[in-house]
Amino acid sequence: MEKKPYQLPTITVSFEPQGKMEVMPRAKTVLQLMHRLNIRPCTCLFIRQGEDGNKELLTPDRNIMTNDHIIIRTVVSSG
Repeated sequence: MEKKPYQLPTITVSFEPQGKMEVMPRAKTVLQLMHRLNIRPCTCLFIRQGEDGNKELLTPDRNIMTNDHIIIRTVVSSG
């Protein structure tokens, strides 16, 4: 029996409004993802998009699952 090589669990991250999408190794929590991407708290919204199209707002303590699609939406102030 041939062994398959181990693959790191990944997530898909979409950056809005930049329109950029990236597949990266999974962080365990939103807070870990924030640190990895050098994002300060309160500067972005983290949203999980489900396979059924539903969206869920995530707080820093929430877990991220393998194959999740996370939308990171920059909070913009319009004065």
